[in-house]
Amino acid sequence: MNGPHAKRRLAAGVAVLVALVLISSFPGCRAPRPPLESAPAPAGAAKPAPEPPKVKEVVPEEGGEGTFALEEPYTSLAAPRLATSSDRILRGLAFHGLTRFNDSGRVEPELAVKWEMLHEGSEWVFHLRPETMFTNGRYLEARHVAASWEKLVVATDSSYAWLLDAVEGYDEMLSGKAPHLAGLILEDGLTLRVELRYPMRTFPARLAHPALGVSAFGEDEEGIGYFQIWGTPKSQLIVLRSNPEYFRGLPHLDEMAFVRGEAAARDKMATGALDVAVLPPLEKAPSESKVRVFTLAEGRTYLLGLNRGASPFSRDDTATRFLASLDREEMAKAVAGESGRVPATLLGGPPPSSRQVASPPVPGAPPTGLGRLDLVYPEGDRTLSLLVEKLANGVLKAGGRVVPHSVRAADIRGTLARGEYQLFIVPSLPAGPDPLLRLEEMIRWNRSAPATVMTTLRGLQREEEPSKIAAGLSSLDASLQAEGLLVPLALVPRRFLVAKGICGLHPDPATTLDWARVWRSRHPQGECD
Repeated sequence: MNGPHAKRRLAAGVAVLVALVLISSFPGCRAPRPPLESAPAPAGAAKPAPEPPKVKEVVPEEGGEGTFALEEPYTSLAAPRLATSSDRILRGLAFHGLTRFNDSGRVEPELAVKWEMLHEGSEWVFHLRPETMFTNGRYLEARHVAASWEKLVVATDSSYAWLLDAVEGYDEMLSGKAPHLAGLILEDGLTLRVELRYPMRTFPARLAHPALGVSAFGEDEEGIGYFQIWGTPKSQLIVLRSNPEYFRGLPHLDEMAFVRGEAAARDKMATGALDVAVLPPLEKAPSESKVRVFTLAEGRTYLLGLNRGASPFSRDDTATRFLASLDREEMAKAVAGESGRVPATLLGGPPPSSRQVASPPVPGAPPTGLGRLDLVYPEGDRTLSLLVEKLANGVLKAGGRVVPHSVRAADIRGTLARGEYQLFIVPSLPAGPDPLLRLEEMIRWNRSAPATVMTTLRGLQREEEPSKIAAGLSSLDASLQAEGLLVPLALVPRRFLVAKGICGLHPDPATTLDWARVWRSRHPQGECD
């Protein structure tokens, strides 16, 4: 079959086939096609509707850099010493936990791919994401989770050790009687069993807190997140670069610099040295076309707390009369103008619709005999300073005297723990959307809160019925306010000035900005859409 005769036969066959194709291409050789029949148009038929315009799809530009001002001072990235919302934001970008909150505020897997709740929430089994790499090249294992959490517990003056106080062995490790948390059991390299002292159905929600972000053996430099810390963080400048090993993919920007002080001044935007600046509550937005105002959905709540364990507020009648004398509406307007308001609840939202809210009473004079009142508050917040001034003026009219003590943000919790004060005011911006965790984070500010408060909260954390949780939260919220343990003074909007060309600003469930979705437009006019 492979000889010369076969080749000639094959060539002859090809020639015949080519000839047939050429013949069929002539018009006279084609079979005539019958004409197409068309149905007559119905009488009065409407004209076809025009096609809808195509929606312009905006694709975020990849790469580039950005410089952004921080609202509050930066103090530390170490999990035990997170003191401000800026600390939590920066740690949350570089150190992720076993869970996270999605856009709707629901808990979903992050470094854990799944988990099981056992014994009505008193035991949890977490299965870690395999082949997940820290920024130093080490692979995630269950022992890294345990080491990170234990470091949070044993660190001196840890601000967030309480996040793990439900774990078996917490008290023993906190007191130095045990080297490890007995409730953390390494079943294998990627499986962690957590045994709790009491049921907590909301346990996965607290694992999304930035303080529980996992690092390589508790180190403060190597995490798993959108970004990695670049260089040595400073109080005025922290640089982060995108993490090529992050399993969900790269963020849009290659590098982000967060600044405070002179570098965060609004006039730096005109030179292009700053892309996002903080707009204080009482300042008007500029009319320049090169910037726009972005307002976050959730404002900052300023909380007042009375030390109910010290005179004069250890007396119920004095505390009640003092709270009734506060003109919180006037204070909110003084620090934020017409946009300031007094929230109905500590959590900032409206009260349950089933309850009628009475009109606020007309403030009266503060009780006499207050004497000297030491007031503690964190420094570096102009709105907070105005609130302190307003409160001091009201007490002065009643013959009392407020002595303000501004404290570094990093030291405020330790100062309050000593109990040497009568009043404190702090800005509250909880780290996540879970209402139980948000309220607990607030309660932790006031060390004079009775043990019954935490007992009530623990009961809600083991509750399964949403309506019962909502009712319990409402009751606890009202009780904390009535007793002066936590009183919302003012809810102040949070606004940013954004340079033209900075796109993709979206609030995230942790009440800040989803920085991983921010991108820089390369359009000549800086258009985002």
